Amino acid sequence: MELKKNTESLGTFANNDIFYTDKTGIDHDMFSAGLKKSLFNYMHGICFDEPLQYWFDFKIPKTSIPPNYINAILEKDELVFAKPSTKFIWLGELPTISFFTKTKKGNSSEMASLVFNTKTESNTIVLEKKTGIWLLEMLKLISVYENKIWTFKEIKDHYEQNGLSDFELFWYNKPFNTLKNIRYILLSQLLQKRFFFFLVYCIKKRCINFIGKVNEVFTGIPSNKPGIHLGIN
Repeated sequence: MELKKNTESLGTFANNDIFYTDKTGIDHDMFSAGLKKSLFNYMHGICFDEPLQYWFDFKIPKTSIPPNYINAILEKDELVFAKPSTKFIWLGELPTISFFTKTKKGNSSEMASLVFNTKTESNTIVLEKKTGIWLLEMLKLISVYENKIWTFKEIKDHYEQNGLSDFELFWYNKPFNTLKNIRYILLSQLLQKRFFFFLVYCIKKRCINFIGKVNEVFTGIPSNKPGIHLGIN
């Protein structure tokens, strides 16, 4: 990690200032005046349409987040908000992965392309190489065929322990939303196959509560009734 918090202690009310050690060598103070001025205007509800360069008297990199990013997120049908204890299981096949070099304005980046194939379509996710390798490894770890069931917190910790930063940006960004849609497609296919293989797995793992909830949706029989009632036609 290039950034490290100096302390994990919590304030009595809020942690407005978090002191950290930065190994990147960036001079943060040079951005101070521009950030203060832009924040002041933001708090007064003005100058929203000014470009980022407007607030600084030296050249800065262009923004990498699209101007309609927040609107696009809010317009989505669903966001996956997970508790630390939320458990995740990957139901699908593992993707194929390949690597390539992306060049833009003289700068090169190592990228990974992950291709998810289903019986009806193919979906591709492009990530930075290190993130792509991590995602493939994580999908293997949370596969329905593995014994261990991972929680959201464990996945987040694993991401950060591999030197990857800003897990929330990855989780709520386009690649993960694509992954989420693939998961729903696979779930639909499992429903059409009467959950046969998945139910066998759950019975072996004694996931009776989950089976009961699924059955309750299809039969209307409360999941707290004794026995397993399979009513999927």
